[in-house]
Amino acid sequence: MPTEYSAIAFAISRVLNISNIKVIEKIRSGQDAESIIFEFTSRPEQQTLISHKKRFSTTNVIDIARTELSKIEKLGYQVFSIWDSVYPRRLKEIYDPPLLLYYRGDIHMADEKVVAIVGTRSCTSYGKRIAMEISQGLSQAGVVITSGMAQGIDRFAHCGALSSAGKTIAVLGCGIDVVYPRSNCDIYDSIKESGLLLSEYPLGYPPLKQNFPQRNRIISGISDGVIVVEAPPKSGALITAALALDQGRTVVAVPGNITSRKSVGANMLIRSGAPLISSWQEALEEMYGINCLLETDGHRKYEKVKMDDCEIDDKVEKITAALASQPLSTEQIASELGMSYSEVVLTIVNMEIRGMVLRRSDLLYELI
Repeated sequence: MPTEYSAIAFAISRVLNISNIKVIEKIRSGQDAESIIFEFTSRPEQQTLISHKKRFSTTNVIDIARTELSKIEKLGYQVFSIWDSVYPRRLKEIYDPPLLLYYRGDIHMADEKVVAIVGTRSCTSYGKRIAMEISQGLSQAGVVITSGMAQGIDRFAHCGALSSAGKTIAVLGCGIDVVYPRSNCDIYDSIKESGLLLSEYPLGYPPLKQNFPQRNRIISGISDGVIVVEAPPKSGALITAALALDQGRTVVAVPGNITSRKSVGANMLIRSGAPLISSWQEALEEMYGINCLLETDGHRKYEKVKMDDCEIDDKVEKITAALASQPLSTEQIASELGMSYSEVVLTIVNMEIRGMVLRRSDLLYELI
């Protein structure tokens, strides 16, 4: 059931359409939820508006909100407000935290150790491999990986966490029931089942261009720090890095090819003073001050994280044989080979990084 606070927040932001920053200013001045909703519904300009053929009042505006929230929850999604106890503590501290958030999954992930991995959509094979390896290592060290579920670095950051049975959060620039880009429907389904989908946009809201810079403040806001892998100048990843610095987060960067435009942003961050990292161990040390050579009990050494090569190679062999005759989708491969969908996704991503397969625009995979 939606909380009274989420109903009030929904009424303010969705029914009354009041600016988020105006409400946050009132909260920080000491006003509580009930007095804020009463103030907005009592204003003459609000009383002249029509919603559901009714004049606005505190009572009917919250009733409308409760009805809408019940519909959302019946679809399997949840909503919470900045006044609710589950609201991520780090996000609440930023300058303009969302008043209302929609989610599906384990919201408590957002209060664990969280690191964002971001970068360009058109990444190189180097970028894919590095994003995957750092994500895998941090995941197995108990860190939650967050990103924006875009193509490129975002995708491989999420895949790295999923491949090591780790936790990952996708912060979307659209409604959480909207899969964007469609080519990421495989990892969307995996995160939907075992991770956390998070958005400030209502269900069905389209992925408009202006949503993504706004979305980036949430990615950095829920994180302890941000890792930039590959980023051209003026990229969304650099926007996220700038927001993170404004929010007091740690920003580190992976060095890239000095002749590649896709590495200009990361290399520029390093030149400007961002710590250079080349492994997940270095990332863990920069973010949390943890000596990665030893666990907290001071006894067992960490080893480089990697997947079971024998297991992966066996699945790679089966998938290679299946793709030999014709291109197939992940669903078709799973059906033909009797493998689980998640097994296929994680194996095919490893094959993509190795340069063994190509994912086409029609979402079919073919051998290279």
